[in-house]
This record gives sequence, C-alpha cells and structure tokens, in this order.
Amino acid sequence: MTSIKYYENYFPEDLINIKATLKHSNGISIHSFISASAQDHFGQTRKAFLHSKSKYKFLFSFFYTVLLDQVIHFSLHDKHSDFENISGYPKFVGILSSYGSNMDPALILLIATVYLEGEDKDIVTEDFADFTEYILEDYADFFYNIFPQYTTDLYTKEMQEDALIIIFENMKLAMNWESVQKSINIITPDLLLYKNWINIFNMKVDEKLFSLS
Repeated sequence: MTSIKYYENYFPEDLINIKATLKHSNGISIHSFISASAQDHFGQTRKAFLHSKSKYKFLFSFFYTVLLDQVIHFSLHDKHSDFENISGYPKFVGILSSYGSNMDPALILLIATVYLEGEDKDIVTEDFADFTEYILEDYADFFYNIFPQYTTDLYTKEMQEDALIIIFENMKLAMNWESVQKSINIITPDLLLYKNWINIFNMKVDEKLFSLS
C-alpha cells in the first residue's frame, strides 16, 4: 500500500482514533511517539498510534498536516483561524513546559525513520517522493478551489497563486537541512534517510515553485 492510498483510505480514521485519546488539548505530544513508557493519556495516544494501519505512513501524513497548519499560521496569519475552522487538525506539541507549544514538524519525519518495520528504505523513499508530489498538488487544489470559499482576499487566481508561492517558500525555509532538528532523546533515528527525505521535499517544492513562476 502506498502512502497516497493510506492517506486517502486510512489516515482519517487513524487520526480520529488518536484524537479521541487527547484529554487536555488538541495536541499530540512527541512523547506519545517516542516513549514506550508513556503513561496516562499519553500512553493511550501511543496505543492508538501503534494500532494505526501503518505507523510511518501515519507520520508522513501527519507531518504534512502539521506543516501546512504551521506555515499558514506563520505566512497568512490573518487567515489561520479560517483554516482551523475547516481543518480541525491536531497540533504537534512537546512535553512538560513545551506541552502547549508547537514542535518543529521536521521531527515527525525524523521519528518516522525508526518505524519502517523492515521495509526497504529505497522503496519507502521513492514512496515518500511520490506522496510529497501528491500532497503539494493537494495543497494547490486546496488554495484554488476550497480555501477561497472560507476566507477573504483569495477570490482571484492571482491572489491564490501569490498565497501559494508564499506558503511554498516558507515551507522551504522551515525545512532547510541546516535549520531542522537532527536529534531526539530516547530514539536513535536514521539521519541519512532523514536527510534524503528533507532533500526530496525541497526538490519537489522547487518544482512546484518553478511551475508557478
């Protein structure tokens, strides 16, 4: 099963099951993804995550929902509440004092490297490339055909394209290899694989920006 098929057919249900375990906020804590000893609602969230149809495909999908949410908040702040009204995506948050704070979405990809469950890394990387291309096209469709119905100042194609260019440019800034976090306590991620995915992401975003120029 490809990540595209997972996203279309299984991600919504897996996300609903995980959201049902969230007690105190609309945020999924990094603790639930990396700690086998997570307790209380963190442990319930972890249990729901471990029962998802595919753990690394869930993380790929969650990465792209978190990235879009954070970039819209940063790039089109006046439209972020409109986006939240129609998306309902949970946040990606930390633990303790950072439990109420957004975490770097790139960390979701870093975590995904430890959940491949024996899958061939080259095949997974090719799948990630295909999924990234699909998602970026889905973003474009969202800005052209869906979001303008729920927010202001996106009622012409030029406005929609301008917003999309800003979104893609800031995604690249956020996902620059020199800027992303590269380590997490408790787990030992595959940094080479992580770097390959980051590079693929940026290459695909460059292709979308070129098509808009």
